[in-house]
Amino acid sequence: METPKTYVGYDKDENVIASQTGEDANNFINPDEIQAAIQEVKQVTEEECKSIVSNLQKLIPDVKSAISVKGKTMAQSVEQIGTVTESVPAAIEGAIGNLYNEAVQKHDQKQIENNEAARSSVASHSGVVRVEP
Repeated sequence: METPKTYVGYDKDENVIASQTGEDANNFINPDEIQAAIQEVKQVTEEECKSIVSNLQKLIPDVKSAISVKGKTMAQSVEQIGTVTESVPAAIEGAIGNLYNEAVQKHDQKQIENNEAARSSVASHSGVVRVEP
């Protein structure tokens, strides 16, 4: 990831007359926080879906005996709901899995902009003839 850079401006006699550091892009978008949030969403989703499936499985014996119409019960429907529920964590992971990479790209783009703004500010300072990172 891109990091903040400090630019120093020197006059013709090599005296430092200006310096500035690019604002940290983490103040705008922090990929590490996003990654932590993604992990938390994945963990909570997995735990909650497992709980739902477990509770559905406990219902199947009661559903088989509760209502029967022409030999059919709701057990198959409950089992299907469980199967669909088991696939939810993978679907969510697929939907949010790339957010970290996107956050890093946006972070780096913003950090480059912030660093360039700091460099430009130092370079435009009166008397600056040379700028070093």
